[in-house]
Amino acid sequence: MSDIRKVLAEHLMFFKGWAVYLPFLILILCNFTDQYFITFQGGVATKSYTLSMPVYWVLVSIGTGISAIMAILLKQHIDAGDTDAMNRSASNAIVYTIIFSLIISLIVYLILLPILYSFTEDAVADTAFDFINPILVFNFAITVNMVLMAILLTIGERKKYLFCLGLTLFAELAVDPIFIFIFDMGVYGNGLGTVTSLSISGLLALYWLLRGKTTLRISWRLVSLKPEDLLRAAKGVFVYAVPIASQHIGELVVRLKLYLTYSLTYGIPMLYSSFVAIIGSGTAASTGKEYKRLYEENDIDGAYSVFKTAMLEAFILMAIISTFMYVFDEELIWFFVNHSSLEESSYVGVWTLDVLCFSGPFLGLKIACGAVYSDRVGLKRNYLDILLIVIVRTIILVYALEYDFTMAMYLILAERMVIGILAVLQARMYILSKKKRVGPVTASSS
Repeated sequence: MSDIRKVLAEHLMFFKGWAVYLPFLILILCNFTDQYFITFQGGVATKSYTLSMPVYWVLVSIGTGISAIMAILLKQHIDAGDTDAMNRSASNAIVYTIIFSLIISLIVYLILLPILYSFTEDAVADTAFDFINPILVFNFAITVNMVLMAILLTIGERKKYLFCLGLTLFAELAVDPIFIFIFDMGVYGNGLGTVTSLSISGLLALYWLLRGKTTLRISWRLVSLKPEDLLRAAKGVFVYAVPIASQHIGELVVRLKLYLTYSLTYGIPMLYSSFVAIIGSGTAASTGKEYKRLYEENDIDGAYSVFKTAMLEAFILMAIISTFMYVFDEELIWFFVNHSSLEESSYVGVWTLDVLCFSGPFLGLKIACGAVYSDRVGLKRNYLDILLIVIVRTIILVYALEYDFTMAMYLILAERMVIGILAVLQARMYILSKKKRVGPVTASSS
């Protein structure tokens, strides 16, 4: 089994970044679990869940930014070989994360949630709030879990890291039916189950770090709250999180426009599409450091070779998965039809999946191309591109939905195809422009 993994890691860019993209894959699988149990509760619950998903992913996106910054700060001390600073940085990361997540929860509560009641029926908004309420209240537990996973990965504790991720998924499968059916909590039980599963694995990771079961040991006595450190971390979180969070805010606007009909016709096909696009995240995770290293060595030919290989491998793998979804479209949608009120919309859901599943590879290419801009200038350029795309896409889809759902879905497919192709061309031009600035001499030729 280990030999197979080594071969895959050697020849497929996607598998080289497994450790980084795996948390997103686990979260999407947890979404599938929630979605499955939600459908037993009828149409209103299903609509409410898919409506609240963008809010949840806004929180996850910000949590991703926080964990990335904390991991970068920790890695600096690891590279310097300063054990005391490493322990202090990890200890501060936990406390800073709790502070940031509490502030973010309050902002989301005050700004985003009232929108639900402004644009939807009260019954749908109430049910959506039932799901998102425990997630907002315990958002600090979700974010701390992400930071703890980042710490374990950064210090090289991969076995513990993998065990915690597996425990999260297992706990989600175990506690969801208990809260929903045994305790009769309904949609609230789904949200509570998500928080509980992440808290269980997070508490285990925290225990290991507190007890010194890893290469570092955190302690509350090492925590030092300095305003300048908090500000530095906050700036980094803003840079990392805003472009990603903005995509989910745009998605929320689209779903508010669709809330009457999208329980199966939009929400679930989009979840499958995201599952395909996760391969782009794996490719980006595996190539980002490689691009940065090759840029520093002025090996632009090497960077271009990595780019061509990564794009080809990612697209082929995503196309294969999309084809599988297309062939088994009815089975994939009807798996979630667990209530009579969902049967009618399931037929449109099958058609929507047939359209959107082939948009996943192009979305994945766009994500994978983001790794090309691993230097400071490229990062700023990529963030501006993301924000511009989100704004334009949201405006176009909102206006398209005024006329026809079918046209809007075709627009999503066309938009992702165009953006994916343009992203590849733009990334190629970015790499080749570096070659012109550097000149003909590269590290490989010297």
